[in-house]
Amino acid sequence: MDQDHLWSDINLMIERTILELIKKTPLVFDRAAADESAEKFTPFLEKIDDAIAANGLALIRGVAGCSPYLKKLMEDDPAQTFEFLQGTLWEALQKNNAMLRACVAHDTHEDQYRALRKAKKNAALIIGLSDIAGAIDVMSATAALSDFADAAIDVALEIALRHQGFMGSVRDCGITVLAMGKHGARELNYSSDIDLVVLFDPDKIGDHNGDPQKFAVKVTRDMVDALHKQTADGYVFRTDLRLRPDPGVSSAALSVYSAEVYYEVYGQNWERAAYIKARPVAGDLAVGQAFLDTLSPFVWRKHLD
Repeated sequence: MDQDHLWSDINLMIERTILELIKKTPLVFDRAAADESAEKFTPFLEKIDDAIAANGLALIRGVAGCSPYLKKLMEDDPAQTFEFLQGTLWEALQKNNAMLRACVAHDTHEDQYRALRKAKKNAALIIGLSDIAGAIDVMSATAALSDFADAAIDVALEIALRHQGFMGSVRDCGITVLAMGKHGARELNYSSDIDLVVLFDPDKIGDHNGDPQKFAVKVTRDMVDALHKQTADGYVFRTDLRLRPDPGVSSAALSVYSAEVYYEVYGQNWERAAYIKARPVAGDLAVGQAFLDTLSPFVWRKHLD
């Protein structure tokens, strides 16, 4: 994550904890749910300054009394929730990002998927509490959600590459993932799906048994499965690949050359508009940026008909 564009007052966000930055709390809708959460968090709040604790309790009660989803996330691990609240937003996000990266090392897909979904829940909780408390503005919240999505896709791609036998650097794998739409513009909301285009450079991806496209497609399907599959722990992001060139007939991953030819010959105006927000977010970022640079004359025409 690049902290420079996350918040309008970055120094404040780095130096002050989420609890110290609480500016507002929601009114309690379900009093019984609010009381239940308050009882679980009171032992933690008793250990800190009374004024800050009072604000923290009001936030916990308000959130628990209005959002069953956030209430469950808070109560799944009260100690961790309180640890997040006692740190700055930046510290909480960085700690969660480290947990996300660590999930690649798990031995089984089941454990990797569980860790990915746990990291997504943590991100939703950290950002959601900060947003509701007025500690960050709307655009900071969407940026933080989008940055988490970037990291989650990159981890899912690495898991998929390792599963298919690739052990080199993900940044030099020849496969790139482009974020489109709200994600590309760093405007994701809490329930957004993610629109992705997966491309590969056949000159860089390597032989892989003589069929680099088949390899790229397998990796893409594994990556989407890691993000999209509904398990007992939920899912990370609903993932849509239909913004790729000619999705009705094309494979899940295309070579950059095939994509360039498609846009040169068949590209539609809506596709020009879609690429205004596109950016490389995972895998071989250099391949993604080179493709977008090549596509620039298509997106930004000199003349309009």
